[in-house]
Amino acid sequence: MEQKIEGFVDRMLENFAPQFFWLSVILGVIIILLGITFTVRRSSTKNLQTVGMICIGVGVLAILSGWVQM
Repeated sequence: MEQKIEGFVDRMLENFAPQFFWLSVILGVIIILLGITFTVRRSSTKNLQTVGMICIGVGVLAILSGWVQM
């Protein structure tokens, strides 16, 4: 019974795997754009620029992760 459940879950996840990779790439692009807007925006504090740089780094990692897994 346990093997049947594991087999069912594996088959279901195999069907959704390509969509997860594309979702990772798309979210990475969105996070990079958000990071660029935070970095470019004129702010009285440097915290917003730091958050922008972190967003850009996380976005690049998400895109690379999606491409490598494809």
